[in-house]
Amino acid sequence: MYQRARKEGAVKRIQLLKSLFKGNPAQSIAELPKLHFGAFNIIPDVQQVAAFNQVVAWQNADFLPPTWLQVSAFSGYLNLLSDPAFPFSPLGLVHVANQITVFKPLPVTEQYQLNCTLGNYQAHNKGVLFEIQLEVKIAGERVYQGKATNLAITKHSNKTPETESTTSGQLTSLGLLTPSGQSTSLNSSELANWNLASDVGRRYARVSGDYNPIHLYPLMAKLFGFRRHIAHGMYLKASALSKLLEDREASPCSAQITFRKPVFLPARLSLLAAELAVGRHDFELTHNGQLHAFGCVSRL
Repeated sequence: MYQRARKEGAVKRIQLLKSLFKGNPAQSIAELPKLHFGAFNIIPDVQQVAAFNQVVAWQNADFLPPTWLQVSAFSGYLNLLSDPAFPFSPLGLVHVANQITVFKPLPVTEQYQLNCTLGNYQAHNKGVLFEIQLEVKIAGERVYQGKATNLAITKHSNKTPETESTTSGQLTSLGLLTPSGQSTSLNSSELANWNLASDVGRRYARVSGDYNPIHLYPLMAKLFGFRRHIAHGMYLKASALSKLLEDREASPCSAQITFRKPVFLPARLSLLAAELAVGRHDFELTHNGQLHAFGCVSRL
């Protein structure tokens, strides 16, 4: 059994290495595959969760932060992205939006069953949008679901990823924005102001396992069209939720975020929020008055 596990692990590493050098697909959008990975079980490591909490400022040690299960599913995501049927390289993928729903509090001591699905492709002016969906259960009961929308860049022009954003119409069709496509800053107040150091991408990579090179060093990011390395989208979301949910951290909630512009490191970032309905806060992440991400969090 041990030899078989070693052999399977070696095969998987070779498959992942090959996936880094995939070319652009010849298929049409309709021909791109829907992929599934799961179910697989995880029991959170208390020390790993504590290290993650420290980086994103989550204060409740007894319950998982809302983004942690998506982070813990990273190995499942890599299995999907390295599948020979998936035509894009995992390197340089751009995370453009993210949604999560926490149906019940998530104790650190539970065993979780995860299922991942990749699909829902849509054409984009820089390439192809696709979703990775996550469903999590405890003893057969759904407690969590998530959706990450990513952009595989396959088309190159004079514009770089840092100067282009996904259109409102495209994100609306994915269920990520209101039809207006506008963020709301009416009567908002500043809840936090953060200095993001140049190494925050590397620190977050160590606790999340997401070593996408666009987040690590300026030279690596330049290979993918960015002038410097950028903050992880999920780091920004986790940090915002740590502040927005600090008075009710373990409560069921839904949260979504849309990334409009990359946050180049180092940076000074402001979190603005407004309560537009009972139990719902709309928020924005800004830098020098420029909107970089916006979303909402609602109590269920």
